[in-house]
Amino acid sequence: TEAGPHVFQNMLTARAQARALADFAMGRRGMKRFAIMYPSIAYGTELANAFWDEVEARGGEIRGAETYAADRTTFTPLVKDMVGKHYLDERTDWQEQQKEIALKEKDPFRRRKALEKAREKLPPVTDFDAIFIPDFASNVRLIAPALAVEDMVTQTCQPEELQKIRKTTGRPDLAPVQLLGANGWNDPSLFDMSPGGPGRHVRCAVLVDGFYAASARPETRRFVETFARKYPGQTPTILEASAHDAARMARQLVEARVATRAALRDGLAQLKGFRGATGDITMRPDRTPEKELFFLAIGPDGLRELEPREVAPPGAGGDAP
Repeated sequence: TEAGPHVFQNMLTARAQARALADFAMGRRGMKRFAIMYPSIAYGTELANAFWDEVEARGGEIRGAETYAADRTTFTPLVKDMVGKHYLDERTDWQEQQKEIALKEKDPFRRRKALEKAREKLPPVTDFDAIFIPDFASNVRLIAPALAVEDMVTQTCQPEELQKIRKTTGRPDLAPVQLLGANGWNDPSLFDMSPGGPGRHVRCAVLVDGFYAASARPETRRFVETFARKYPGQTPTILEASAHDAARMARQLVEARVATRAALRDGLAQLKGFRGATGDITMRPDRTPEKELFFLAIGPDGLRELEPREVAPPGAGGDAP
């Protein structure tokens, strides 16, 4: 929109996603500490930087950040580094175990085997409440299992499963880590809950998007149904929905007998509460849209839309976290 006063934006941005996720994680869930894993491409770095800024602006802290090439296929080393299982000499608990094993096992072979066993059982250091992964589904399908291999528990929405894991591992104080994603996650292949499917590793994750065709929002549902009648067998994406909203905004003003270019520009600039397929839109002074994004969660049956009460902060119409 800095290109000129007649340029308006109605598309999803990195800043909007970062703001929404920070509001949800910190305002709704009370989280303060975060880690970020992101690809070294424009999509990943822009989202990572925007989220970092939003977290710090709210008094939160980024405890760790790992970046990687977009075509990387092995993520275990990055995860080990993030959870303190790579440079073990920096961990006091590992130093103490080394001393105990050295005193107990005098035979070099037995000592080496004991150290290997102790290293495998060493718990991850998760000094963060959530991990934000601004990447696409193809990489998330590889990252999520790598987190599980390093004993990171992400089942934040399954208290029974968490209790079982605490009992099995003997770690009663074990705290799960929330997975957070952006619109790049919104790919049906990621939510495959069949045996062996990637869905089990991202269950309980929360992501945001600028459009969700299966949404319960009335204007969104009306648009999707009309689109399906016009184009049988096709499902609209954020591109069709955003274009539809932009055209409707202009048409609404034209039908209100806006006759000049300046009047059309002023009308768009003053737009408030426009009910669109991508949400209720109000134009900010910089001619970018202010609207609530679609919050999606991955449950036992796949992707679902969070209800407004699940997104609202406690005391503002939402349930307890």
